[in-house]
Amino acid sequence: MPRSTTDIIRHAEGLANLVESDEVTLNRASPEVTSAYKQLLDAVIERGKAEETVAEAVANLRSAGASWNLIGPALGVSRQSARERYALAVESD
Repeated sequence: MPRSTTDIIRHAEGLANLVESDEVTLNRASPEVTSAYKQLLDAVIERGKAEETVAEAVANLRSAGASWNLIGPALGVSRQSARERYALAVESD
């Protein structure tokens, strides 16, 4: 089951706090590995932010009366997959 948008954002916020605190340490890792790991954490944070933006756009489309038949293909998934992923996020707004 895919993680919810809220889970992704919460995870990204936790990673952001970790990176900002500069407490990322990897035992016995080379500086290159540590640097690449921080790069991955930054990418995960950006993905969380992007997912939040997508969820907001989906909510706006639904509020404007758009169908899941329109939204699904824009996301690259079926209408059913789009509804399953974003319906709760839309309803909670």
